Amino acid sequence: MTLYNLKTKQDLIELTYLYFQFRNLYLSGFQRYIFFRNLISYVTNLNNYYSIRSIFNNLINEGSIEIKKEKKKVYYRFNPKGKKDTPSINNAIILTFE
Repeated sequence: MTLYNLKTKQDLIELTYLYFQFRNLYLSGFQRYIFFRNLISYVTNLNNYYSIRSIFNNLINEGSIEIKKEKKKVYYRFNPKGKKDTPSINNAIILTFE
């Protein structure tokens, strides 16, 4: 599948989704919109702001991207399977053997 064969918006959304899975973006945590905009632009070879935002909004509507608001900033995380936050190192149990 090449970019030139992708004609529909749904194909571009699917390509973006698969690329985000391939990159394991869940591990990147919460990021600003510009991070995702640059990735979508790279993958789809689109430079039109409205097209990129439309693809991003579709991923949000599908539930693939979570939204987190802190003060006046909005952060997004790619989370296709609805994973919960991974436990931090503070919750780990340390065993020592004598």
